[in-house]
Formats: sequence, structure tokens, C-alpha cells
Amino acid sequence: MASHKLKAAILVVSQTAARDPSTDKCIDTLQSVFRDDGADKWDIPKSKIVPDNVLEIQRAVTGWSDGSEPVNLIITSGGTGFAVNDHTPEVRQRQALFEVNAEIVVRLLLLCYINTLQDLCTHLLRSINNGQSR
Repeated sequence: MASHKLKAAILVVSQTAARDPSTDKCIDTLQSVFRDDGADKWDIPKSKIVPDNVLEIQRAVTGWSDGSEPVNLIITSGGTGFAVNDHTPEVRQRQALFEVNAEIVVRLLLLCYINTLQDLCTHLLRSINNGQSR
């Protein structure tokens, strides 16, 4: 029987974590949120770490969104702020990843999964406020 759980993916964009994955704290934290607070509605998310490179970011996102088993939600994280090699804002600005307005996608996700996302976001904010996410 096929799983009817929602699928998520976590993409960490970080030069440091791409060189040394042990420096990343985000993936474990987010996976535990889905596992512990996802109301048994989510599979444990897939995850990937890529350097701040436009093509690698695009490949990861399109692989998850257009692959044979597309995910319902992609969370991106990484970095400590803007840097010379920070391409993530340009990717979003040029809409190199998506052909639709990202705001529309977010609104649709919220409408479809409002209860689950509300609980998830609440836990994420609590984790951030408690210093559990870096």
C-alpha cells in the first residue's frame, strides 16, 4: 500500500556545510520537527546540502519538484547572511527556479496544509527562540 503522507525536502545552501556536512545543524533539527510534531502526516524529509551555486540549487529543487516522486514542500536554509558568493537572492529574483510567483505557491500551500503548517511553523519558531536552530 502506498504511503499517503505528505513529502518534504530540506535544501541547505552553504559553502561551509557543502565542504563539511557535520557543520550543518539545520537538517537534524527540521527532520525532528517533522518526525515529532508533524502529526504523523509527513514522511521524514529528504535532504541535501549544496554550495551556493545557481545550477546546483536549481538541480536540487527541480529534481524534487519534477522527479518521479515529487515532494509537497521544499524548505531552503543556509548561510549566515549575504556574502560575495551568495547567489540565492539572484536565483529567486530572476525566478530561475520557478515560472510562477513564489507568493502564489506559498498561499496555495498554506491553504492546502494550513493546520499542519501552522503546527510545524509554531514549533520551528519555538526552536529558533530557544536557540535550537542555527
